[in-house]
Amino acid sequence: MKQALKARARALGFDDCRVTAAIPPEHAAQFKQWLAKREHGELGYLERTAAKRVDPQQVLTGARSIITLAVSYAGERRVSGVECDPETRRVDDRPRATPNPQRSGVVARYARYRDYHEVLGERLTQLTQFVNQLGGEGARSLWYVDTGPLLERDFAQRAGLGFIGKPPPWQLGFPGRDNHHPRASARPAGDKPLRHLHAVHCGLPDRCDQSAFPT
Repeated sequence: MKQALKARARALGFDDCRVTAAIPPEHAAQFKQWLAKREHGELGYLERTAAKRVDPQQVLTGARSIITLAVSYAGERRVSGVECDPETRRVDDRPRATPNPQRSGVVARYARYRDYHEVLGERLTQLTQFVNQLGGEGARSLWYVDTGPLLERDFAQRAGLGFIGKPPPWQLGFPGRDNHHPRASARPAGDKPLRHLHAVHCGLPDRCDQSAFPT
């Protein structure tokens, strides 16, 4: 089942797919303390959805596994039969603007093409349908693209997708490629939990040269 899931995720354009148990995240207590100190500022939705963020069962009753997925903003890839631009990974056919040497700048990769919420949402809809088919009668699942009430980095790290580090805040194990971010998750509910994979990190948090980073 796990291999079939990974193969389908890759076919849909995801760079990696990992699975973990639908149990509370490791940093649930720290998250609650962070909220209690009012560190979230004006982001009131974090407090309103706190109970769900520390308990996956409040998001999808009966959930057994959480599927975490990663997508790179960079690199040449063919997605669903569409050739992506090697620099911008555009997956639509809108004309590119002509560069103006007098007014130029660096645009974040995620902003160079279609809204990733739309792109990944289309893929996740297909993936959750596939998951429900694998699970058989009574299987249920739902998906989020970094918008749901869950601590996605905790789940992604526990699944083995990467690890939370500094700097930058997230590292994935793709040598020689830009950093990826866990941008999507799906939660299937059923009788058969998918196997829990563990993350592997590079060592001490100060192993990187942090002098080049302001935060």
